[in-house]
Amino acid sequence: MDDLDWITEDVEPERRRKDHRTRRDHTERRTLGFQTQMQEMTDVYMAWSLECANMHMGMDSPEQPEEVEGGKSPLLIPMENIRIHQNDKFISCSLVRRGLIPCAPYQPTVAVTVRVLELYRLAHLRCPQLSVQAWTQTLSDIHGIPYRRYLTKQFCICFDVYLDIRRHVRQRVMHTLGRNDQHWRIKNACPACTYSLQNEAKLKFSLLFTMDGNDSLKRVIRRGEAPILDDAPVDRIPVGPTIELSDCRDGRSGYFLTREAVDQWGGPGARGENAGGDLTEADGDDSPCSGRWKNMRNELSSKAWGVFDENGVFLSLCRHRFILTAADMVRTGEQAKYPIAVVEHLLDTLGADLGGGYDIGCKFSGTLARSNLGARAKELNYTSLVGLFHGHAHNRRCQTDHLGTYVEGTGLADLETCEQFFSRSNSLASTTRYASIFHRHQTMAKYFEHTNRIVTYGSLSRTLCSHYQHALDILGTTDTVEASKQHMGVTDDAQLDRWLQEERQYLDSLQEESSLDRLDIEYYAARVWLMESEERCRAIGDEWRLQAQGEANQPLPSAPPKTITNVCRHAIEENLRLREIVKMLEAEMVLDTPWPPGGQQYKYPHYNVL
Repeated sequence: MDDLDWITEDVEPERRRKDHRTRRDHTERRTLGFQTQMQEMTDVYMAWSLECANMHMGMDSPEQPEEVEGGKSPLLIPMENIRIHQNDKFISCSLVRRGLIPCAPYQPTVAVTVRVLELYRLAHLRCPQLSVQAWTQTLSDIHGIPYRRYLTKQFCICFDVYLDIRRHVRQRVMHTLGRNDQHWRIKNACPACTYSLQNEAKLKFSLLFTMDGNDSLKRVIRRGEAPILDDAPVDRIPVGPTIELSDCRDGRSGYFLTREAVDQWGGPGARGENAGGDLTEADGDDSPCSGRWKNMRNELSSKAWGVFDENGVFLSLCRHRFILTAADMVRTGEQAKYPIAVVEHLLDTLGADLGGGYDIGCKFSGTLARSNLGARAKELNYTSLVGLFHGHAHNRRCQTDHLGTYVEGTGLADLETCEQFFSRSNSLASTTRYASIFHRHQTMAKYFEHTNRIVTYGSLSRTLCSHYQHALDILGTTDTVEASKQHMGVTDDAQLDRWLQEERQYLDSLQEESSLDRLDIEYYAARVWLMESEERCRAIGDEWRLQAQGEANQPLPSAPPKTITNVCRHAIEENLRLREIVKMLEAEMVLDTPWPPGGQQYKYPHYNVL
């Protein structure tokens, strides 16, 4: 087990708990030595990579390790007869110089080639369901050796070291390029959003982004045996104490907001006390959509707090699908402290004139205004919006203020990029559900980085081209729009804005919907559906006659075709049902005569919703 003692996690947690203080001191001393060793390994890795590139050999090492019987390298290469380079301070550096990553720092017995580790890294990014265990089992099958469970542990250690070396290399490259500012990534995340041309016209929104929470990427917390309580409530399952092992490593890679930055906006003594105490339970009287959305009610996910540590992840993406920030939802539902922390971070980083789409953007705008961030958000002209997909489930008054269709400057942005990203990132759940905090962050961070650099950036030109083509198609309908405006009597575009403002005023003054208006609209819809049903019955009857008659001048068969008979029966049943609805509404409206087809009642402007 000593050979596996590379990281702070120990394969025997019971032994570590017996002498926790001694183990902690030993870990701190070993961490300092590990950092020095990692710097040396990074130097050697960069020199080895340069040598490989100069020799045009890709990831093959210029100096190959000894081969075993049959001329085939096994899954884990043994360390016998490995020569130590005279200029290396550590044996691990000599192994990296040969294209090998060891699984222990000082006395390794096995190592994995960089080529195998890089192949797994890329395969896992394209197929996140591919676990380390499945990968080692596959390699065992390829090399014809029996699979052992310790192979997965050894490969996982080598893979963590390899990713750490790559992280150090990237840090050095960014420092050399002058990009070591902690906010450089967000400030340059999307070329289309963050780069400006000379003499470029200023837009209303400097950047449009969308944010939302996803509870698929949960992580189960490790716990001991639960205590037996006779008086425990039925609706709350008792849980045991946590047995999570401490890990000083950080795998967030600049994407995740710290828990401290998020928690300052929620709980007792938080900076959001002006929002009404707990931000999740903030008063929603200013929003007509309060209570409509599941993520407005935090108690729905509170039952899972004892099982999971992180209940999901809260992401923000720009309109072109580049990931900006991420935050862990820790033992809570989608509370308001997460979007507030995201808005604060983006205001600090990107400045004024931001537009943020959120599925409950109407309620969040009031919550943000009542928090301590509200004055600053108003000063920097932050606008809370609602995505087009979720917007149609909102109150009409809410739509006129927050839906992107009615907000100038949103253009063709639908503000629904989070859902598109979640449809792909949900595949990470199988490999992060039972992972440690570090490995969960590491897996998600490298997936975010790969998505930004390879997937999203690689398809950016196609995205911009499709949006440009869509804009041209819309501009091609100018004649049709002008004809419609003339038909409605619109003399200038300002009249459309006045109509929208008049609608807002009407909705604000409308305390309760008139029962007469409601019955008129219901009756109008029923009459339209009844006329369409009668027309459909006539068309089906004509088709039945043609199929039943067959060739010309032949008598009708004794039984019509079964398919057309069923269609006729369903059409007649629907027609009879609609007739009953129309009669019921006529009786409630006390109509002496039904509305005639084509009458004046069908031409009212507010009936054109159908």
